[in-house]
Amino acid sequence: MATLVNNKIFFMGGSRPIPMNSPVWNQTHQFNLSDEVFYLDLSSSFNIDSPRFTDLSDISRMPFGSEKGSTVLGDSGQRIYLVGGVQQNMSTESYNASDSILWIYTINSQRWITSGPGTHGTLLPRRRSTATIINSKNVIYIFGGRVEIDTGSSVFTIYDDLFTFDTNLLEWNNLSLPNHPSKRSHCSATLMPDGRIIYIGGLTQSNPGEAAIRILMTEIYIFDTVQSTWSLKTANSRDSVNIGPRVGHTAVL
Repeated sequence: MATLVNNKIFFMGGSRPIPMNSPVWNQTHQFNLSDEVFYLDLSSSFNIDSPRFTDLSDISRMPFGSEKGSTVLGDSGQRIYLVGGVQQNMSTESYNASDSILWIYTINSQRWITSGPGTHGTLLPRRRSTATIINSKNVIYIFGGRVEIDTGSSVFTIYDDLFTFDTNLLEWNNLSLPNHPSKRSHCSATLMPDGRIIYIGGLTQSNPGEAAIRILMTEIYIFDTVQSTWSLKTANSRDSVNIGPRVGHTAVL
């Protein structure tokens, strides 16, 4: 996960492959996760072949190894919110080190906390690979995502729900609205200046336990955060450029 904070890019977690000849390697344990926190300062010039990272892990280490979560910057640049993801106990290397869907990193104190006391509403069940953004009112929008073995579920399931977390009120909400997209994970979410969120690509699923299917890039869902409405647009190209379905991509306005 990576988040821009002023002129620094903060990096958190990630995964490292376990050699296949290792005695701990198996089909459900192919990676060890990282609990590191470090940043790259963009205010100074650097060699792109050997950038100077600053490692904060000794004082800011994550509570667990983490990957496939989503991070957003809120509270006027004071806090990074980590939503979901795979969580690995770094001592036992077992997954599901925490039941919490939301963790908060405070920039000034360089410490991690959970969403903590005072949080209320319909809590989002923990999952990974969501499409997550935060708007100018410090409300986090979390769409879709998935669960499987690495998040504690024996049944591979992709979701089609939209949750919000108001960081000011510490309030969760499940926005059950008509015309929402099909189930999807690994799609991109881009916030427009007028408050609309654009969702593109990713994976979908017909029923829990079934294989995932890539979504056409021409199928673009839009959520209007002002009107709380969904709409669907179909993209086309004058030059007949065909952009194939894909997952895990990024999109920036």
